[in-house]
Amino acid sequence: MNNFETLVESAKEAAQKAVERAREFVHHEPTQAAAVAVGLVLGWHILPTRLLIRSVALAAGVLTQPVLIALGTMKAAEIYRTSQKVQASEASPELPETPSSSPAIIIVP
Repeated sequence: MNNFETLVESAKEAAQKAVERAREFVHHEPTQAAAVAVGLVLGWHILPTRLLIRSVALAAGVLTQPVLIALGTMKAAEIYRTSQKVQASEASPELPETPSSSPAIIIVP
């Protein structure tokens, strides 16, 4: 069995499970199932679905390039910062850390 046949079989199984869950839902909650069905039909006929889908696709297309540029810039900055930290730790020996709770000595002339 090749990958396509496996994909078709898994899609059929998923569809059968979804139909079975829908039948159980209708059997146990008939009023709620009817309300969902009416809501879906009204939404499909009243809302301009093509316009909504087209608007979302256009917005995604317009925003994809700036988002990818911003994410790439952030990743480049992160890589640069980590390389600077590595270079700084290799260049200077580590100083022992002083405890932050130790009292500071202030000499006043």
